[in-house]
Amino acid sequence: MRVIRTVAEMQEIRRCISGSVGLVATLGGIHRGHTRHLQVLRPQCDVLIGSLFLNPTQFVENEDFFDYPRDEAFDIANFDDNGSDFVFVPSVEEIYPTNGNPIPLIDPGPIGKLLEGIHRPGHFEGVATVVTRLFSIISPDKATFGEKDAQQLRIIQHINK
Repeated sequence: MRVIRTVAEMQEIRRCISGSVGLVATLGGIHRGHTRHLQVLRPQCDVLIGSLFLNPTQFVENEDFFDYPRDEAFDIANFDDNGSDFVFVPSVEEIYPTNGNPIPLIDPGPIGKLLEGIHRPGHFEGVATVVTRLFSIISPDKATFGEKDAQQLRIIQHINK
């Protein structure tokens, strides 16, 4: 398994892949749910890519961004143990470059303002933005997301119509 840290390298690798690509995107803190996604997606794709990116834009003020579990070596080992061919581990600057062309936040649609969106304003804009960014970099043919957050899943479906 190969660890990729830059957008340019990830895009170059993607251009060289002729088969189907699966993506399991995570914030890190790899757990059984993530490994299950890897195991399910592995036989469905020629190449399996995991992403490990703790997205600051989906945490609202006073949330637990700084307390979120971070053990990159453990997470990378789990991607490797569960069949990933690559793991994309970009920095915040790689995902959200500050070179004069800021990445605009993506509107998650009306569903982003309901339920959890009421209590976490801006959260789903961050989710929609990072998923859009990862999809534009990796161009997966398939991606899996946890079912525990039905609202987030609907937003991802909405932005990828």
